[in-house]
Amino acid sequence: MTGTSTDTGKTARRGSRHIAMGLLAAALICFVVFVHPFLAVTKRVDADVLVVEGWIPEYMLPQAAKEFREGHYSLFLVSGLQNDPSDRQKSRPTDAALTSAHLEQLGIPHDAMVPCPAPFARWLRTSKMARAVKEKTGALQFQPRGINVISAGPHARETWVAYQHIFGSSMPVGIISIPKNNYPANRWWLSRQGLIWVPKDFLAWLKEVIFGLRS
Repeated sequence: MTGTSTDTGKTARRGSRHIAMGLLAAALICFVVFVHPFLAVTKRVDADVLVVEGWIPEYMLPQAAKEFREGHYSLFLVSGLQNDPSDRQKSRPTDAALTSAHLEQLGIPHDAMVPCPAPFARWLRTSKMARAVKEKTGALQFQPRGINVISAGPHARETWVAYQHIFGSSMPVGIISIPKNNYPANRWWLSRQGLIWVPKDFLAWLKEVIFGLRS
């Protein structure tokens, strides 16, 4: 009788482990399949202001310029951070300034572009860049109808949350994800770059949801 009870207990424990492993495998498969479309989101709103994150790769800028022209925006804001004060090359142009210059070379009118570099930061950088953009619109005494923000690949979801938090529910905020070219989006887990950036951007989105600055 005792032996039968022991065998039954062992069988139950093995069954529980198999169920747990099955659930874990299912969760992992769901993450792999659905996380990239979730993070690399594009959802435009009716907007007269376009924002581009100044740190995005240069190869994405022609698409940003096309969006500005075809979207008939009134203002093109370029976010970014001021240079690290401890950097030996701190006198070099900021990402916002460099991106603005590249966009001007692509035909964007100089008067339409406004660099908005935020103070240098290592924590909640996206939130702080979004706040600098909001402060710049206030300084310009420009009340947007709505804003669309351009980001790079799976960073878009974090950016969207940050701008929604900073601008508040009264301001329509859209997001535009420009695909990265260093890994295949539909097979990101087969690429070293994908394995680096997709989980990192997922954690950054969670950080923004929990700790991000508010308006």
